[in-house]
Amino acid sequence: MRRKISGSNYIEFKIAKSEDISAKVKKSLAGVNSPDITVDLSSMNMFDAAKVAVLTSVYHSGKFPAGKIKCKTSKAAGCNFINPFITKNLEFI
Repeated sequence: MRRKISGSNYIEFKIAKSEDISAKVKKSLAGVNSPDITVDLSSMNMFDAAKVAVLTSVYHSGKFPAGKIKCKTSKAAGCNFINPFITKNLEFI
């Protein structure tokens, strides 16, 4: 699900099954035409949120190498363990 908010894209992920994550991320990012996006992962558990954050980072940096992604999580501290392993375009809020 994608919503336009003040000049940047906002994507809220609500994924019931872990198996659907890759396909949902690709589908959600397909129509994004903004280098800066906000991704809401607050309704997901820590591990699925980490998967979505990494996949979003990889897919989005392929399209917008200088783009930035802000990930909103309810458990930001839990997602911080992936920071050393991902591209520099992610920020947890």
